[in-house]
Amino acid sequence: MKVGIHTDNYRLESRSIEYTLDSIAKMGAEYTELNMMQGIDLFQGQGFIPNITMLDDPLEILEMVERRGLKVSCLDAHYPLWSYRCIEHMRMAILFADQMGVDAIATTDSDKLPAGMSEEEGFVIMKYHLGEVLKFADRHKIAVCLEPHGQLTNHPEKMKRLVTCHDSEYLRINFDTGNTYVAGWEPQEFLSQVIDKVHHCHVKDVAPELAKDARGEETGIISSDVYVGSGANADNIVECLKVFKKNDFGGVLCLECGGEARSAKSFEWLSRQVAALG
Repeated sequence: MKVGIHTDNYRLESRSIEYTLDSIAKMGAEYTELNMMQGIDLFQGQGFIPNITMLDDPLEILEMVERRGLKVSCLDAHYPLWSYRCIEHMRMAILFADQMGVDAIATTDSDKLPAGMSEEEGFVIMKYHLGEVLKFADRHKIAVCLEPHGQLTNHPEKMKRLVTCHDSEYLRINFDTGNTYVAGWEPQEFLSQVIDKVHHCHVKDVAPELAKDARGEETGIISSDVYVGSGANADNIVECLKVFKKNDFGGVLCLECGGEARSAKSFEWLSRQVAALG
């Protein structure tokens, strides 16, 4: 198992991608995850968010990352799976990933399906969209990782149905310790049910006050509001690491927590936990 740090952790602090990558490298991380966007906007252009536009040259971005001694574990290409727009978004991300030498993209649904769409209708639509994307993914050998973050993905049985709806080795899971906990699950139990499909993982803790007020009421959180290891989900994260170890998981555990200072403390804590497993 390797520990990485998501560039999105720096978004709310209005940091540029250059600053973000420098910071992550200085912390000693080997891996990072890039947050992808279509098009351009003022904030990205002026360096106020560390997003990567898919209009950029993938090889230029790769050089930017490699100059700092980093590797990219995944491209974060989230767009609601029930929307037809997710097809273009993921296909562009797959091409970008292929040119960068990155082997996975991540995506999800949303906390609620659109008004009037039943869960069965949502499943049928998402199956179709994933089928269109997997034509690309299979050819380019890029994993499309579904993250438990929404109405259909953040439920073990529904997730298993989605991630097996096509016969493709590239339809996988980006597990998330914080989202599953906030939704009311024991993350390690959820993980044990889907471990054979997990390719990548987001590691989030949960602030005690958030756990008290919102657990079982939400399907996910953007990032941890406390450093990982200091919240209500810390013990569950350790148990998840044991599940990963037992199943010989060799992928990247990417930290999602708000801000540079939390990222640093989280990296130190998670690295210690992984090392303790031997």
